[in-house]
Amino acid sequence: MAEHQEISIHKRNELVRGANPYTLNAQRLGNAIYHHIQINKHFEDAPFKIPVQDVIEIMNLGKSKRYIELIKKSLIELTKPIEIYNPKILSLFTKNDKQTILWKAIPFVSDAQLTKEGKRTYIEGSMSSSMRILLAHSNEGNFTPLVLNTYLTKLQSKHSYVLYEYIESYKNDNNRKSKISLGFERLDKMFNLKGSPKYKYFSKFLPLLERSIEDINKNTNMYVKLAVDKQRKQYIIYRIFQYTKKEVVKTVYIKDKISDDEMYAHPNGLFSS
Repeated sequence: MAEHQEISIHKRNELVRGANPYTLNAQRLGNAIYHHIQINKHFEDAPFKIPVQDVIEIMNLGKSKRYIELIKKSLIELTKPIEIYNPKILSLFTKNDKQTILWKAIPFVSDAQLTKEGKRTYIEGSMSSSMRILLAHSNEGNFTPLVLNTYLTKLQSKHSYVLYEYIESYKNDNNRKSKISLGFERLDKMFNLKGSPKYKYFSKFLPLLERSIEDINKNTNMYVKLAVDKQRKQYIIYRIFQYTKKEVVKTVYIKDKISDDEMYAHPNGLFSS
């Protein structure tokens, strides 16, 4: 791959908004494999073969001497399933017209290995059969455009990586405003916390979400603010597209009726704890 060339994908929203158990490295490797499959249009072909050097930049492993071991661990993770919840897309897998699938677990890869040919090391494997079906039906559903070797390489945690992709999937056409309301249960699935006692209660989850947003605001081109509606037990994420600089903001707790326009317009006045 040419140096400094953007490496991008159009990732299915069902994968962006699903629940997966992957670490930050595995998230990045999964996207690198997705890129390889997409540019080679191998949606219906099982095998893939990728030079290790082609994924090092996307995985941000340039300074690591353990990159082979980290890639191997990430490949093992990618054999674990992603949880898909969209019944419309899952209709691709129904056996008859009367059946409705509400939830499905789909492994990203069905098998994987590292091989060596001369001085070059390769990642080889096969997409799972269900994943191939999902990717092959490119006319079904929507996609999220992602550039893999710029801002996504700078994020520091799996949670901020997942959240960045999720927010990007709701980018609207006018690129001015974007508002996303997320309940605790949805975020618990998205971050794969599985009801962890550490994040059992609504208030305990907030610091993790705040750290993720701080990471996104600091290290990417995205600027987001967070509001908390305790009464409805919802977190509300506001994405700002037009700004002169990113203000350092705190979470606002919604007690009175505050308009969306106010939330967008006043990064300092409203955002105080």
